Amino acid sequence: MNNRLGKGKTATLFAGAGVVTMLLSACGGATPPVQQAPAAATAPSAGTGGDVYTLGIGDRVRVSTFNEPTLSGEFQVGGNGTISFPLIGDVPAQNKTGKQLEAALVERLGAGYIRNPRVTVEVLSYRPFFILGEVSRPGQYPTFDGMTLSRAIALAGAIPIAPIASRR
Repeated sequence: MNNRLGKGKTATLFAGAGVVTMLLSACGGATPPVQQAPAAATAPSAGTGGDVYTLGIGDRVRVSTFNEPTLSGEFQVGGNGTISFPLIGDVPAQNKTGKQLEAALVERLGAGYIRNPRVTVEVLSYRPFFILGEVSRPGQYPTFDGMTLSRAIALAGAIPIAPIASRR
């Protein structure tokens, strides 16, 4: 077998790919990495409450409490992984889906504050992600509907493998 890149260049190429993979997987800290949605499904849309997408620090949600305008509004998941909700205080939101956050709010509001609360949660904006390494435009990017790892790398200007190998 003829290896055109040579052993050192091949190892460097794989090491570079490994660094990009590690950086992307560490982008969200304790939050899960961006995942490809199953072929038949689409990524959760903003406003659906997202049964697949889990909330993380920096996400913005709209909470609507039926017939309770003072208990409705837009909230951001803070650095401690919670939203500060009127009347009931901090409510854990990190690593919960929109539906799970709805259930937590209904439970807390129903515990002596509101009789039969009806609450909906909509994801307004997703937390940003960061790409560093062998890309032409490293930095912070917003997450959007249908985001996949391949699309994220393309946004940052993925450098084709051949030019990386030829620089070594």
